[in-house]
Amino acid sequence: MATQVKEKEIMGMALPGPTRRVDCIKERFLAYKPEICVERAKLVTESYKETKAEPIHIRRAKALEKIFSEMTIFIQEDELIVGNQATKPRSSPIFPEFSNKWREAELDRLEKRTGDVFLIAEDKKKTLRELFPYWEGKTSNERAATLMTQDAKDAQAAGVFTVGNYFFNGVGHISVDYAKVLAKGLEGIIAEADKEMAGLDVTDPEPPPRGDDAPFALSFEEFYRREHVYAASVLRSGRNTFLPALQPHLGARLLGNARGRGHPPPGLDQLAQHHVSHPEARRRQVHPAQRLE
Repeated sequence: MATQVKEKEIMGMALPGPTRRVDCIKERFLAYKPEICVERAKLVTESYKETKAEPIHIRRAKALEKIFSEMTIFIQEDELIVGNQATKPRSSPIFPEFSNKWREAELDRLEKRTGDVFLIAEDKKKTLRELFPYWEGKTSNERAATLMTQDAKDAQAAGVFTVGNYFFNGVGHISVDYAKVLAKGLEGIIAEADKEMAGLDVTDPEPPPRGDDAPFALSFEEFYRREHVYAASVLRSGRNTFLPALQPHLGARLLGNARGRGHPPPGLDQLAQHHVSHPEARRRQVHPAQRLE
């Protein structure tokens, strides 16, 4: 595909615009109508039901592992930076662990709103209405409400202050330590967590010397076990799910581009030669001709 660049004039300066490839991606994205996706809501609910006897840190880690392992993966034409959070582009996943009462009341109005309109099929409404009762009394919104005084609740209801999305949709604006991941790699983080766990004495009632407010060794054990599960789930999903889906679309092209520069990056040959061997990965792989009907 041609990579001609259009020029745009901004404040009297001619600046390069997006390439034709980027324009195509944008046009295709905007052609989709926003929809509600229930896949994540189903997976996270199933996971929490399966892990109800475990510590909350481990339950969160295993929920992420289940999502990564079983979510739909798709890669569209012309994409160089790939990834998705729902089953279709421009779709919104549901986070039932944050809050649901307002969302359940909104299900029949989503397509009729004047702003932030989302399509949602009747079978998806039914699915969500079946999932929401499990989360009654368990959401972060309800947990936050129990920590507020009645005066604070009354002031919020009167508009004196608002906590907005944080109150209903969890906490965002988090700076992830990508430098650590890039420096140590996921396998390095797993090894570090395992090493720390091996050095803990969970029978010792005294907290380790890590500050006046340091938790007991058992809490550290949960922390490092959570780190292991998080890193391992990302690594496993990349190897067993994402790479097999990526290879037919980009492997050969990336390999050719790298060889043309004379500097094939490490592991690229393996990427181009990688075949779908994991049965679950093969099941979830989306063929271009069948993509997103």
